[in-house]
Amino acid sequence: MPYRVFGVDEVAQYLHLGRADIEHLVNNREIPFEKVGDRLVFRKMSLDAGPPGASLGSKDEASQNITKKRRRTHAPSAPGKRSYPT
Repeated sequence: MPYRVFGVDEVAQYLHLGRADIEHLVNNREIPFEKVGDRLVFRKMSLDAGPPGASLGSKDEASQNITKKRRRTHAPSAPGKRSYPT
């Protein structure tokens, strides 16, 4: 099977991110990439494998962390009234 490689714009579309987000991930070395001359290349197999050290449960843990952050940022209601997240 031939390797599928993406450029910056293609990987942004594939991951549903903006070009600036991809550049940020590259600068912080949070996404696997290679330099071919002046061009950045992203291998599909590396992207699909996920970040190094990722486990199968990491997606669930990440969504739980987001939920916890949302609960913390919910503004308290007036005294005596119950507050329900929206």
